[in-house]
Amino acid sequence: MARLRAFLDSESLGYDSRKYTIRQIRHRYVLWKRDGVLHLLGPRCMSSIVCLLGSLSLSDPGNPSNSFHTHPRQSDMPASNNAPHWDMVVAICQDKQRLHFPLLTSDRYWLMRAHIVRYRDCITCGRDDAGRMLSIARGCYTAIRHTSSHPELHLSFLEALLVQPTPEHVQEFTSHVAKILTRFDHLHTSLRRTLFRTVVAHAGVGGSSETKKTILQALAGHVAMSYPPAATSSQVECPNPLPDVYSLTYALERSLFEAGPSAEALFSVADDSLMRWARIVSRRVFTAAPDDDYVDDLRWSCLVLLSLVQTRSADWTGMSVELSSDPIRRAAVMEWQMVCIVAAVENLLGGKRSSPDDVIPMNVVQGLCGVIRKLWSDWTAIPPAIAPPRPSYVSRLICASFLKLAGRLEDRVLFDACRGYCEATELWAIDESAPNTTIGLHVLAVEQLYAALRCGTFFERALVDLVVCTTDMGILTSAVDTAAVRYASADPEHAQEFLSWARHRGIAPSGEAIACVGCALARHGIASYLDLYIHHPSLSAEERVRVAVAYLRMFNAHGHRFLHPMAAADLAARATSLATQVTNPGHLLRFLQSTLLRLIREGWAARAVAITEDIATRYPATIPAPIYSRLLFALLRHREFKLAQRMLTHCAPLYPHMASTWKTIVTLRTMQGGANRVACKSASKTGQTLRTMAVASRRAYRGNPKGVSSSRLLALYTATSDPTTALYTLQILLRARRFQAANELYMRIGQKETAEVRTTAGNMILDGVTNRTSRGQRSRAFVHTFKTFTGKHAFEPNRITVNIMLKVLLSEIGLGASQARALFDDVIRMGYPTGAVPQGMEGVVPKTRLAPLSSPLLVGDVEIPQLTSPITYTRHVRPLYKMFVKTFYALGDVQAARKVIGIMKVLEAQNTRRVVNGQDWTVSL
Repeated sequence: MARLRAFLDSESLGYDSRKYTIRQIRHRYVLWKRDGVLHLLGPRCMSSIVCLLGSLSLSDPGNPSNSFHTHPRQSDMPASNNAPHWDMVVAICQDKQRLHFPLLTSDRYWLMRAHIVRYRDCITCGRDDAGRMLSIARGCYTAIRHTSSHPELHLSFLEALLVQPTPEHVQEFTSHVAKILTRFDHLHTSLRRTLFRTVVAHAGVGGSSETKKTILQALAGHVAMSYPPAATSSQVECPNPLPDVYSLTYALERSLFEAGPSAEALFSVADDSLMRWARIVSRRVFTAAPDDDYVDDLRWSCLVLLSLVQTRSADWTGMSVELSSDPIRRAAVMEWQMVCIVAAVENLLGGKRSSPDDVIPMNVVQGLCGVIRKLWSDWTAIPPAIAPPRPSYVSRLICASFLKLAGRLEDRVLFDACRGYCEATELWAIDESAPNTTIGLHVLAVEQLYAALRCGTFFERALVDLVVCTTDMGILTSAVDTAAVRYASADPEHAQEFLSWARHRGIAPSGEAIACVGCALARHGIASYLDLYIHHPSLSAEERVRVAVAYLRMFNAHGHRFLHPMAAADLAARATSLATQVTNPGHLLRFLQSTLLRLIREGWAARAVAITEDIATRYPATIPAPIYSRLLFALLRHREFKLAQRMLTHCAPLYPHMASTWKTIVTLRTMQGGANRVACKSASKTGQTLRTMAVASRRAYRGNPKGVSSSRLLALYTATSDPTTALYTLQILLRARRFQAANELYMRIGQKETAEVRTTAGNMILDGVTNRTSRGQRSRAFVHTFKTFTGKHAFEPNRITVNIMLKVLLSEIGLGASQARALFDDVIRMGYPTGAVPQGMEGVVPKTRLAPLSSPLLVGDVEIPQLTSPITYTRHVRPLYKMFVKTFYALGDVQAARKVIGIMKVLEAQNTRRVVNGQDWTVSL
């Protein structure tokens, strides 16, 4: 017991300290309980065990819990202990009560969490004791709710109440939230979001009057707790502008749920003017007024609007309410509703849309224009005498929000009205002696300039109108940059023209904006401005790299259709030199590697090899071995044998462990491609084994089996015992139709190599037997070879073996169209994809299958195995389906052939990106 106490109570473990697992702790606890000595453990140690078990119950492997009352020893426990231990938590708490030990706050907290988990399980399984579980959790929460304002303490139980949102549970939820507001200075953000979701989902304007009364009374008392705001001049503002209308809604939220000295201390000077305005509006809206019958509904509607905005929800219906007879309250309510409705419309339109008519019908756009214009006219009609004291910073944010909506809706009338109001109320005016008076001008300038462009104002005219309003070059430059970046996402060429006009007017855009426009041009498939941006004098090295990456990405995807390979090669060479000027060139170098492969496919292999050598010289070991392998294969595939030898000479010293494999591949492929002198020259440097293999391979590929010495090839593998040499030797023997020698080589492979190599070699021989025997003898030859391999050499069939067996069935004499169709249906029953897309599952590969096979498929007397390994498209599905297409066309069944082709097209359409990149993917498990 002393060691366990030391483990649980010590702040840090020493080098020689004893560590325990949950299994060991549980075992000792049960043993002490059975022996009747549990009371010696003590209440503190039992509570510590409860904390440890609860902490581990909320944790996942690699993601430890950081909840309320988390035990410090949690990080010292094995990852396998991160699992639910709620039964043990409940048992220990019951033992403490049985021993008359007091339950600490931590005990009641973890006991509450345990019964909440049981309550959720009861709801899921439909058991009858859910109410009892919730009642126990409620008792624990009632006992500890006043001990802390930690969100985990309250949120766990309050969210459990909403699992079944009955009116009683909703009322209990609101009453608890009201008590938290009354007792503590502020409500945590997570509790606010839960309250907002509850207000939207379960308590509209016509909801429970008791629920509304409880919440509104708590809010009225809470806003009254705030210190009275001092008189604030419109010239006293924060030095850092807040971006948009969401700053206003967040300020209103904070004014409702944060109060008292502790909350005021959190407000920096930057938030002061905004929070003072928000507190005035909140106090005027939510202060209780029992003499007005409509005040409750009015205040509730304001809370619902704020909830809609903060939860970004639109699924709520309710009734409008009459305004208050008090003009001061009415003005505050109008200001509150205006801010929330503008934010809700911005939520509806979406922050990343260039125009709302891309996603919603035009009649809806026109309706939104009418709503926003009405809001504008109502807000501007509020007399200054009764309006809440509004700093110019807040007015600028509100006008900027209306200008943003005018631009998104392309509403010229609203735009002109907002611009005229800003000039009439002197929102652009600043005091040179008070630098804080410029706060908010940045966002106002950005929104006016961008809205003018969206509403069809010519570039020069929009810039002139902005220069008339402000001559601050920092504000003008920032506005031009932001507007250009926004405009480039929809029309990069016009954004480029706009930047030219800005420079003509003496406003120099930043390199960041110029680089964004250049990248947008590349994304839109416009490559004619590459030289302009890659050599632009205003761009730094980092910004040039961004532009280069954008153009290289498009070239890698679209090739010469986007950019001429010569220009791409020049760009790659330029990017290689740029990589030396940036701190982290890894991102650029990865795109350069893909560009090298694309250049080889486009016929510019010599430039690709030169660039590769340049990159390796500047950044040794930057290009990994797999990339070199892909480059070598690409060069050999395009018959660039001399260039492959050149790259081999360059990359072999960098990766000595791959040099032998690369030399073998290059020499054999070069000989098979007909470049005898190049291959023999390379082979003469590597020894007799590779030279002999290269000559034999060339003779076999030329159809001259007499020149192939089987005994010499078998001796080569015996001397080297290399799997790569074995497979190449086997390939040569099969091409030369030396099946007996191939079987002898397979026997040696089976004695030395792994199961994977045995399966690959066996599939090569089975395929060779199938392809190089007559149709009448294929089935018999396959069965004989297959039985020999499985019986004597432990051959393990895989999906490739299944495809070979199906090919044998498709090549049988007398196969008809109906039999071929039945065989394809059997293949589908084996788990191969159908290409059908169920409704609502577009883009997802279907997992639906036909009924299982009623009888096994046989090749002769060999049953086709039913495998559970994954089925991939490129390696398994496409070759098999192509065989079926060829067979159906040969049998004259064009309809069936087109059906299979359609399945392949659907599967490739669902994975277009993988097809373009040459990647394989799993289609069925």
